[in-house]
Amino acid sequence: MPEGATNVIMEQNNQIQTRVLDLLCKKVGAARLIDLDSSVVDDTGLDSVSVMDFVMELEDEFDITIPLDQIADVRTVGDLANAVQARSRGNGVAQDGPTGEGH
Repeated sequence: MPEGATNVIMEQNNQIQTRVLDLLCKKVGAARLIDLDSSVVDDTGLDSVSVMDFVMELEDEFDITIPLDQIADVRTVGDLANAVQARSRGNGVAQDGPTGEGH
């Protein structure tokens, strides 16, 4: 891959990570320190229903669908950002169709 293309992908990934962190911090409040290594459940104080609500917010924000099996593998905020990144790059979005498995 040409170096310029790699830089563009890295910048997009950084923007996605930043946006996921920003949205999550707004959801859980400023009292909690959240980073990419934070546990989505243990460190955020969100229960499983709230996590699914947040995933749906991310799907709307990024116009993607994250399959449930991929969400089940998410442990950290970084894992969640990676799932968004993968779907945002078009990996499988067209294959799942508009309804996908995430809703």
